[in-house]
Amino acid sequence: MEMHPANAVRNAWAATIEYVFFGGRAVGVTRRSATPHVVLVPPNWYEQACAAVNDWPLVTWPVSESLTSNDAKNSISAVISMARGGSRATGITYHGTLRAVAVPLGWYRQAADAIGAPGGAEPAQ
Repeated sequence: MEMHPANAVRNAWAATIEYVFFGGRAVGVTRRSATPHVVLVPPNWYEQACAAVNDWPLVTWPVSESLTSNDAKNSISAVISMARGGSRATGITYHGTLRAVAVPLGWYRQAADAIGAPGGAEPAQ
């Protein structure tokens, strides 16, 4: 998983979402520390992870809550807060198509241990 500061993600939002969607990679979004609070994952990986990690309360496919890409960019702190609380995954759509899912770091680690990290990369420790 690559890790990027929230302000860098916001400044390169479209490129980040396309990288997650088309590149099939996870991007950890950090604030003041090196540990990400939220991980942006590809929708297809999230779907597989939902099947593997079926005991987690946030798991739903398709995602029950979503934001448009523009709304998520403008309120990245809200996306981080929702995931940081571990309460739910948030889908990020672009022109009605699910492009990424923001998940809490703990859930990401559990899912990556179960099915492997997106793109074959190692999960963050």
